[in-house]
Amino acid sequence: MTTSLPWDIDNLTIKHGNHPAPNGKVWACAMEAAYLRYAARKGWDKRTTVAGWTDSLACVCPAIGAFVRRWNDSISNDEVRTRIFTPAVLDLLPDTKGNDALMLRRMWMAIDWDIRARTPAFLRLVRLETCAVALESLPEICSQEDLANARAACEEARRQGAAAGAAAGDAAGDAAGDAAGDAAGDAAGDAAGDAARDALKPTVEAVQASAVDLLKRMCAAK
Repeated sequence: MTTSLPWDIDNLTIKHGNHPAPNGKVWACAMEAAYLRYAARKGWDKRTTVAGWTDSLACVCPAIGAFVRRWNDSISNDEVRTRIFTPAVLDLLPDTKGNDALMLRRMWMAIDWDIRARTPAFLRLVRLETCAVALESLPEICSQEDLANARAACEEARRQGAAAGAAAGDAAGDAAGDAAGDAAGDAAGDAAGDAARDALKPTVEAVQASAVDLLKRMCAAK
């Protein structure tokens, strides 16, 4: 991206948490990096960009912004975070804000994905295939009524997952908050270090790729 801003915004390392406005070196989470790229496209100068520094760009849908901030901060590794939040992905975020109905639709997309895609992937790691299939087979979750109808299957998955020592979690809870986070770190911490991380890696990477696809679909929703 060609820009007059004095930072290499095409090659930022995506960091954990929020950060002060750039003063020399740039430290930025995914949402702050998206803001910088948006400012460059708008042709803002350094002073304007620094004055408006934010991780909550007003033209980003609140449901998308919350999803990205929580996902960003659930990943413990800068390299992984930077690999996921590429410039192409970051450029999808601005200009997604719509009306309340669209925001709610995107929220339900994230909840549906968490229950019917993310959670089954981790249930399979502890050989809970029946629970995984039960969640995958649920109708799409688009409302409180749908969520209530899914609760029994979610609770059974949570119960069996907890009994098996899995990180299945309460899928009916705050889905967008922990969606596609660094599950390898959490689960392996209770298991066997490097061996556990190696076993989890393919699942974590597949879930992260699925989450990127979800984010693209959320941004494209109208």
